[in-house]
Amino acid sequence: MTRRQRDVWSPLKQDRSGAIPCPGGLSLYSVSIPEPRLAGLSLFFFSDTHFRTKPVYSIPGGIFGFERIARTLRETLDAYPADVVIFGGDLISESVWLRDAFSMLRSLPAKIAKLAVKGNWDSYAGWISDQTWRDGYAGAGFRFLENESFTLDAVSFYGTADFKTGSPRYRPDPERCNCLVSHNPDSIPFLRHRYGAARLALCGHTHGGQCRIPGYGAVITSSRYGKRFELGSYLCGQDGSRLLVSGGIGTTWLSLRLFCPPEAYRVEFTGETPR
Repeated sequence: MTRRQRDVWSPLKQDRSGAIPCPGGLSLYSVSIPEPRLAGLSLFFFSDTHFRTKPVYSIPGGIFGFERIARTLRETLDAYPADVVIFGGDLISESVWLRDAFSMLRSLPAKIAKLAVKGNWDSYAGWISDQTWRDGYAGAGFRFLENESFTLDAVSFYGTADFKTGSPRYRPDPERCNCLVSHNPDSIPFLRHRYGAARLALCGHTHGGQCRIPGYGAVITSSRYGKRFELGSYLCGQDGSRLLVSGGIGTTWLSLRLFCPPEAYRVEFTGETPR
């Protein structure tokens, strides 16, 4: 990957200018994307719940355990309904929480559809079979996508395998507007270069660093590109495609989120023509 190919992405700071205060302390960022073919369609994207026995300590925000996270997501979707609910992977960090996690997902409302992809931690739990994941998501009302697509009128949602633990692929639909869901943003430059651009890409994985320094941001991102895609909204200068990287909800290496509260994205497509 050349420097030129990486540097076509520019952060859109206005999309992070303010979070909608939601029940339970979730930060919800609202993003409008001009796309006449999808005008009126709304998405709710969240990622990296990493359910475990140890609670998440968020400064500011307090303590986020399983019950608070589940209640917060349900109440947020009740307050801000979405046509399509999308989960970006890394559901659990401890397999004992798998049944409860699927139960939580089942309780989330969506007007039209619910979709999910696998994250790297989901793959690390090698004792959980692929069929268990598929059956669990199906029971929760989610369509599980692993290098597969789900079409809905004028949009094609394509979910990829995880970049670290699988072989992500992407097959754009020339007849529809393409939305790519891939757990790790590191996959986006690769997929775009090999298969072509998507109008919108949704990713998680970085946790926004979990612990952020005001004025600097993430110290650790678990990304091959360092801070390049650490958090937020990005615009591709070459073709106008968009990339959203969510800071997620849970934690991995440390049960602490410092100046990086749990978050989700609400995307609304408008009838404006893309520039």
